[in-house]
Amino acid sequence: MKLKKNYVTQLISVLTFIGIFINSYSVVWADLSSEKSTEQLNQMALDFNTYHLVGDITVNNPAYHITSQWMIDFKNKIHPKYFLLNSHLKIISSNVKLKIDKTWNSKTTTKWLIEEKLLTKNNAKTHTLNTTTTTATTATTTATAANIDSNSDYNTNRNSNSNGNSNSNGNSNSNSNNTTSGDSQDNENDNENDNIKSKLKLEISGLLNDLPNDGESIGYVSDQGLCLMGSTYWFPVFNDAYYTYQIKVTLPKLWNIFTQNHAFNANKNNDSLSSGPTPEQSHEENNHQVIFNQTTRQEEIILIAAPFKTYKKTQGGVSIQVWLKNDNPELAKNYLDLSAEYIEYYSKVIAPYPYSQFIIIENSWETGYGLPSATLLGPTVLKLPFILKSSLPHEILHNWWGNSVYIDFETGNWSEGLTTYMADHWQQSVAKKDAQYRQAALLSYSKYINKENDFPLRDFKAKHNEGTQAIGYNKSMMLFHMLKYNWGDDVFYQGMQDFYNSNKFKRASFDDIKNSFKNLTTNPKEIDIFFDQWVNQKGAPHILIDHVTKTSETNNANETTNAVEIKIKQKSNSKNLYWHLNIPINYYKNDLLITAEKVKIKPTPTVQNHKTLTKENINQITIDQNFDLFRILSPDEQPITLSSLFSAKKITLVTAFEKSLTQGFLDPIKNKIESKYFINIKNLDKIKKKLPSDHLVVLGNTPEIRDFLAEQLGFYKSSPLKITDTGIVYKNQTYLFTESDIVFSFKGFSKDQRGPQIFWFTSPLTDGLKRWSNRLTHYGKSGILIFKSGQNVIVQDSLTPANNPLVISL
Repeated sequence: MKLKKNYVTQLISVLTFIGIFINSYSVVWADLSSEKSTEQLNQMALDFNTYHLVGDITVNNPAYHITSQWMIDFKNKIHPKYFLLNSHLKIISSNVKLKIDKTWNSKTTTKWLIEEKLLTKNNAKTHTLNTTTTTATTATTTATAANIDSNSDYNTNRNSNSNGNSNSNGNSNSNSNNTTSGDSQDNENDNENDNIKSKLKLEISGLLNDLPNDGESIGYVSDQGLCLMGSTYWFPVFNDAYYTYQIKVTLPKLWNIFTQNHAFNANKNNDSLSSGPTPEQSHEENNHQVIFNQTTRQEEIILIAAPFKTYKKTQGGVSIQVWLKNDNPELAKNYLDLSAEYIEYYSKVIAPYPYSQFIIIENSWETGYGLPSATLLGPTVLKLPFILKSSLPHEILHNWWGNSVYIDFETGNWSEGLTTYMADHWQQSVAKKDAQYRQAALLSYSKYINKENDFPLRDFKAKHNEGTQAIGYNKSMMLFHMLKYNWGDDVFYQGMQDFYNSNKFKRASFDDIKNSFKNLTTNPKEIDIFFDQWVNQKGAPHILIDHVTKTSETNNANETTNAVEIKIKQKSNSKNLYWHLNIPINYYKNDLLITAEKVKIKPTPTVQNHKTLTKENINQITIDQNFDLFRILSPDEQPITLSSLFSAKKITLVTAFEKSLTQGFLDPIKNKIESKYFINIKNLDKIKKKLPSDHLVVLGNTPEIRDFLAEQLGFYKSSPLKITDTGIVYKNQTYLFTESDIVFSFKGFSKDQRGPQIFWFTSPLTDGLKRWSNRLTHYGKSGILIFKSGQNVIVQDSLTPANNPLVISL
């Protein structure tokens, strides 16, 4: 997943991480505006939005105390109106110092607002210092918070009076009566602004120790290493700015160091692992010092370091590396080989890889972060076998989408959907499972989105839950699939190449993508309509077949012509919203595909007719059988998957296990899903008399349970599963109960109402249910899972009900 200053922290379609642990921080806010209009300031911010920062970062071992000092030389006419300096330093030390040193020319009036917030576990206090100065000399404001620990108050001596005088521990005095009118200065001579030059110095010092046992972190410095990212606010942060930088880093001697497009290996015997422009370096007794120069503008500054075990491979001039906490050559080789393949592939279909390195870095907590020229994966995530074919290509592709073409979040996050399509969906297409993948994406939208929580793609910023993922990832992914499906592979890849080359290291929007495609089509208006309805319009269409007729005629030459007429209509899950659609329709004769069409229908709820003539005697029609169109799935199109269970509002439970084992199975699931559902535990005899209408969970494989499940499966024309006394038979393969964990989901049967969705779980291990129920949310798109001896999954599948309303027999 692509990360930004506010870090979107979710492993794609695999992991959901919860809990944000930001316990205490300091904030300095400085208003650097001169007396200019808002329009002028906004334009200046657009014209001058790249800043070069010079930093000096030192970690003192063994205390792991960090000092971060920064200098910015301003050479612009004017500065952006707002300048944010955030230091989310956890207040553990007795001294946290925030220092600002500013110099202005004599013709400029400056207004400063310094607001410090020191939040501890038990209290939160805010103190504000307002100063207004007109000066040509250097004024220094120092704010010191002393004697702060997890239980103490903010003990600084600060008072303000009504005429603007302010006294603080830093001995800073200012009087608003000395202010010179900004308007009169501007009228005197605007050219004076050309002489404005200023410096800003910031010093942050303290302990940063937000290393969680679970959930997320804003960053940390400890004996395990160092992790500083945009969300740490460890460097001066301008609103909507880019950065180039030079940082001098002094760290413990054995630590490897990463920053964007640069890496330094502390192992003297293997310095060839260093990548990017060669850093300057020097060594001291217990530390080494490295200077990195970043000349490609970035959206943030990232610094990661630890005593890693390192592995390297070079492919096409790119240094591919794996940094692990412990030796694991086999794991490293898998990542190196596949990373090389993915980088080579994307370099061909989009553009050359934008950085000189790609590093897979093992983190200290569970993450799936995509960083410029790296990915930061948690220790458990790193070892999951499916990560190599899902998250790894996803995070590599983010180096094109999100980490070199940046996201204009104000107009919608396009990057996650495009990356999902060109990485996750691409991998599924290689495995010939892309139709099932799209079906799962549509199922997610159908399950989790309703009138109350729906929103258009332009409003998607980041994933927060299953609903936002259903739109920001799945609907967006389908937009790009429809773009390729409607206009073809050549146009799609040419458009993506143009979009990338036109916006490299700039922020881009859905409109920029649209403009790259308009130049490639004969009817640009169709591109406008396409993007407008899928980006700016919420909701999704629901396709209905109103009526199908087939007639035949014989001409004078005794030739028979068959005419198939289809009456199609669409309805919407949003009031009065309809779509221009290209609906795929396939025509079959005895399971042989005769012809395929894309039928255009207009954005209206009225019935629309389409007629096809053929010499063949068509006996079956399928509508969008490969799920190429983003739409609402009808209930009988929806496969039975675990995602349905996770979104359930009511569950009926039958269990053959004792209470503690049953509860051990339920707790992890309840903790990972949104619905506060009601669980009703019943015995099997009551269930047989009256089946529930919603979700039925069955735990165990007693003879009574096996008989009940076999009876329910007997209502299928061709039973997908056979249950014996010793195991199950699925697709002609036998799996014994003594060595297999089994999850099987299917639609039950009830004579007087719709049958329930049945979920059967069984394990031969005493703690089996509890041990792998934690993993079930990783498999929400599947309804059939078989684990070998509680370990790797060996079967992953799902069933679809037989009565599909978009499959018509004639």
